[in-house]
Amino acid sequence: MTDNWTLEGYGSLGVTRLKIDAASLVTGATPILGTRIGVQATGMVPGGTLTLGIAQPLAIEAGAAELTLGSGYDLANRSLTYGVTRASLAGPRRVQLTAGYVSRTAMPLRLGVLHDVSDGSVAALVGWQTGF
Repeated sequence: MTDNWTLEGYGSLGVTRLKIDAASLVTGATPILGTRIGVQATGMVPGGTLTLGIAQPLAIEAGAAELTLGSGYDLANRSLTYGVTRASLAGPRRVQLTAGYVSRTAMPLRLGVLHDVSDGSVAALVGWQTGF
């Protein structure tokens, strides 16, 4: 960008395998693929440092689990009957916009805001640091 601004990007791709417990309703699963990606710019502004970013937080792209559930009772055999259901673990892709500011003072003030474009939610945080 310019001399006092930096641009950084990050991302990750991971594969997870579930360890199935014998007493679990989950009786099988495919590998689970998760991703995240983001970009943020940081620069000096009057009185402090400003950071602006856009991100896709961790999302499951692919994966499924098999659930074995009781579906009835067999009177002749006096036993439960079971059915297997396959459930996708993939979720929606979300987009988040972020902004943060840290003042350049002896006792820095930190402000942060996040807006989730996908669901319209907003989160904020404020922090203040002092030493003695």
